[in-house]
Amino acid sequence: MSTLKVGTIQDHANSNTAISIDSSGRPTFPATPAWRVHNVGAQARTNWSTGSPYEPIVYSAVTLDNASGWTSGASNYYTIPVAGNYMFFINQRCDGPNGGAWFQLYLMVDSGSGYEFRHRWIQGAGTGFFTFSVSDMAIFAAGDKLQVRFGTASDTSVTLQGASNANATSQNQYTSFAGYRVG
Repeated sequence: MSTLKVGTIQDHANSNTAISIDSSGRPTFPATPAWRVHNVGAQARTNWSTGSPYEPIVYSAVTLDNASGWTSGASNYYTIPVAGNYMFFINQRCDGPNGGAWFQLYLMVDSGSGYEFRHRWIQGAGTGFFTFSVSDMAIFAAGDKLQVRFGTASDTSVTLQGASNANATSQNQYTSFAGYRVG
């Protein structure tokens, strides 16, 4: 039996740290792909039911992207850098829905031949506001693009609520999309 005593494990070619071990033996994995984005301000449209299927949610603030996978702008997607099992989280507050309408939140995946939905959540709406809060685990391939979309039927008045500012510690972050590689 032998013991390997190291504080850091790096790749052989570029000296990138893969694992660090502190003095108490706790490992950290700084290269693990992880992201978190949120929206600043509200998104309102006159018709969320257009598009195929529906419309991408625009996330305007990046609070974490340690694998440089996030693409901002009109497309708003995360590119999976390493194949594996990923945990992901979506929070979305919807304000001003009409009673009786229903809403759909999609996690769209583009594996190279266009976006298709892999996960869909449906919520019947009341009045005032409601919040989608989703967490799930899925297997993704390297290069898969993940995009969150929102749609509704028979309701053109709903607004997707965002944070009051880009501060990552803001208590009013009603819209976020996050995830990390589990293994």
